Amino acid sequence: MTPKERVIAALAHREADRVPTGEFATDHSVIREALGRPTFWRAKRRYTEALWEGRRDEVVESMKRDIVDFTLALGLDMVPVHAVPHKDFPFRKPRQVDDDHWEDEQGNILGSHQGIINYTIGQRRGLGIAASEPLYVIAIEPEHNAIIVGSQEHLLGDELVATDINWSAIEGLTEPITARAKIRYRHPEANVIITPVDKDDVYVKFKRPQPAITPGQAIVFYDGDIVLGGGKIASSGKSRVTEQAKEYASNG
Repeated sequence: MTPKERVIAALAHREADRVPTGEFATDHSVIREALGRPTFWRAKRRYTEALWEGRRDEVVESMKRDIVDFTLALGLDMVPVHAVPHKDFPFRKPRQVDDDHWEDEQGNILGSHQGIINYTIGQRRGLGIAASEPLYVIAIEPEHNAIIVGSQEHLLGDELVATDINWSAIEGLTEPITARAKIRYRHPEANVIITPVDKDDVYVKFKRPQPAITPGQAIVFYDGDIVLGGGKIASSGKSRVTEQAKEYASNG
């Protein structure tokens, strides 16, 4: 079987000659060794500095070539797709303080991190930052290779957008409903208003702010003991889709 045939067979629940494989998280040193050349892919500092220098198109072309070559070198079946900043994104290079730290326009000191795969929303330990108050990971921006930290107050949020919604107890939503929701296994249920955005997306507003709302994690909706359905958290806080949902909710 070819890689394409193997993946299509697996998606169709047909037997393939073997389980399709793909790359999920590989250290930069492994990628460079497999390619036998320098690469921007997962090279955190090299990638960021190239963007600061206005070499975005060079980064994109290099990563497209390197990702395909790495997939072929390891005999994998699936090519990962990585987000990159759009062409008009205003990259502003901060003032360099020393070899590993920069100062942005607001005077914030920016440091290096150990790779975004090593952090989760709500994480407090292992940040390597000295501050007058405890700091937490409040956001992860893969497209910028950035870990955003803040106080516990900044960790709280009262809204999110969920996608890939699968309703089990109802056919779907045509108007907002009240329910209860869980955003992780051990998280207590919380009162919410669920507003449909489209067939697959909903806007969720919590009655009380919740800690560590994490894109990529599951959310499950309940009506008493009945599971209404669930989906995947696509975004938290302010976002374009969230604003669309708010407008939908305010207009009835």
